[in-house]
Amino acid sequence: MYLESIFVGSEDIRKQLPAESASFDAVNAAFCETMWSLRDAPSALAGCSAPGVLEGLLEMDEKLDRIQKSLDECRETERRREL
Repeated sequence: MYLESIFVGSEDIRKQLPAESASFDAVNAAFCETMWSLRDAPSALAGCSAPGVLEGLLEMDEKLDRIQKSLDECRETERRREL
């Protein structure tokens, strides 16, 4: 949710980090698709136990970690320029 407010609400960040923005958009779309498919599952356990769900969520988490790292590096670079 933190990254969503940054990448959805800030054109400046999207321009500074175009690759990360595209990656975020892909992860966001994949997450929404996964959640829509899980809503039809009879239970959370059954839905999350479906083939590929856990692996997909773990992959999304790794990508979000890389996006967060790039965002942190960008912000640190901006702070250094301001000094």
